Amino acid sequence: MAKAVRQSVENRLTTVERRLDALQSVLATPAPRTDWRQSIGIFTDSPGVLEILDEAQKLREQDRVATGPRAKREKK
Repeated sequence: MAKAVRQSVENRLTTVERRLDALQSVLATPAPRTDWRQSIGIFTDSPGVLEILDEAQKLREQDRVATGPRAKREKK
């Protein structure tokens, strides 16, 4: 193998090995188990979210009015 080609392959292999080490260290560190729980309640008092919920409630009520009362199921 030509010296330049060999040097290029060695450099690329060194880069791959370095990246592999970095990936292995990331994978060895466990992810926090409660990360999704930390987001609960972060939008509770957000005006934008409250407006969205209010509009969603209005749409649901419009659907209820448009579809009328539900037919009662017969008891078996």
